[in-house]
Amino acid sequence: MSLTTKILLVFTLSVHLLSAQTNEEVLTLSLKEAQEMAISNSKDVVLSQIEIDKAHAQVRQALAALLPQVNANLSYTQYGKLPSTIFPNTQAQQVNQIYSLIENQFEQLGSPLPAPISTDPSEIEEEIAIQFGSKFNVNAEIMATQTVFNGVFLVGIKAANAFISIVEHQKQLTEEQILDNIKRSYYQVLAAQENIKVLEDNLSNIQKLKDDTKALFDNGFTEEIDVDRLQLSINNIQTQLDQAQRQINLTEIVLKFQMGIDVYTKIELVGSLEDYMQEIQYDFAKKGDFSNRTEISFFNVREKVNEYNVKRYKSAYYPSITLFGSLGSSAQRDNFSFFRFTDNHPWFNQRYFGFEVNIPIWDSFGKKGQIQYAQLDVDRIQAEREKFFNSLDLQYETSKESMIKAKEQLDFADKNIELAEKIYNVTQIKYKEGVGSSIEMTNAERDLYTAQANRLMAVYNLLIAKADLDKTLGNY
Repeated sequence: MSLTTKILLVFTLSVHLLSAQTNEEVLTLSLKEAQEMAISNSKDVVLSQIEIDKAHAQVRQALAALLPQVNANLSYTQYGKLPSTIFPNTQAQQVNQIYSLIENQFEQLGSPLPAPISTDPSEIEEEIAIQFGSKFNVNAEIMATQTVFNGVFLVGIKAANAFISIVEHQKQLTEEQILDNIKRSYYQVLAAQENIKVLEDNLSNIQKLKDDTKALFDNGFTEEIDVDRLQLSINNIQTQLDQAQRQINLTEIVLKFQMGIDVYTKIELVGSLEDYMQEIQYDFAKKGDFSNRTEISFFNVREKVNEYNVKRYKSAYYPSITLFGSLGSSAQRDNFSFFRFTDNHPWFNQRYFGFEVNIPIWDSFGKKGQIQYAQLDVDRIQAEREKFFNSLDLQYETSKESMIKAKEQLDFADKNIELAEKIYNVTQIKYKEGVGSSIEMTNAERDLYTAQANRLMAVYNLLIAKADLDKTLGNY
């Protein structure tokens, strides 16, 4: 391969790689879109839906027990040797009777028997084995049953429907947890991005100041130590910028993992922390409205299921009634001729129907223990619900105070950053005019960076406090 060909090949590959990087798709997401994508991709939501489908299947299974049941049965039996049954030997009894009668007659005549009996009765066995049945046997039957009344099943159907509601509530709680997690991770990525912007702006400013100072030093208007101090500041900011870049990569990976997308997908978030902060309202209600909390209706459904459980065990005291009926036919053959339907080869039909009543009488207090156990579950749910309601007021007050405190910290940070910018600008002017020192400039610069970082953290803390309040009120 010629050198020219190699150069052309390398150039072509470079163009393709550059084009691939340039055309790489970027996924742009708002907070709402990120939440929707997380729910649609969540395996936990998929598992919750599977549990709902299983609950529906259980209801259908329970309902089937109250509907007609029809079963067909076909059996074929071939005997290698027919079974035997022991019966008394009536022949021996008859011979003994005849022998006794003849002997009595001759004794009355006073003469002996003219000839001996040819068969000795003692030699005849008193029991014989008789074989019944045929070598080939076929039996076909169709049987139907119908439950007329069964209190346990009837109550169980209602409880099963309530159980479906429990699983649906669990799915909703799972989705709400996902929405809350995505919101917090989304804010965290935005905070990391804005931190990088602040550091980049600061780095640009200090780099310009360092270049100006270097020019002054080259002309003999300042000392080299002033340049070194600014270079040290640049090095420190660059280190912070590298750490911030690694932090944003980590927060983006966490967000993409929670959204259920490839962690190597490039994403771009819409808006900024300031945008979401402008949506916050500070008119707090005196008492929180918790009607949107899924847990409240969840407790109600759980209590209903346990109440049905109590009724189910009580229903076990009631009788159950079942109807049944059967149609069948059977045939017995000494040879395999079941497909011949003649008088010499008959099939014997049978049919019967009836009902069965099962009446519980005594179970040694087994059902009573089950009822007491189920009632304790009802009491436990009621106690847990009361405890949960009491905690809601505490959560609301705590979240509200956290928001108020976060807002105060933000206001304080705004004042500090305004003051730090003023000090920095004045110090910079004095430094350029030669009436200020590099140490003053470095301190003013450090104070400004600290004020900027504190304000960014205050904004993030305010949004997280708002997320806590939203979660307490059931707003996602």
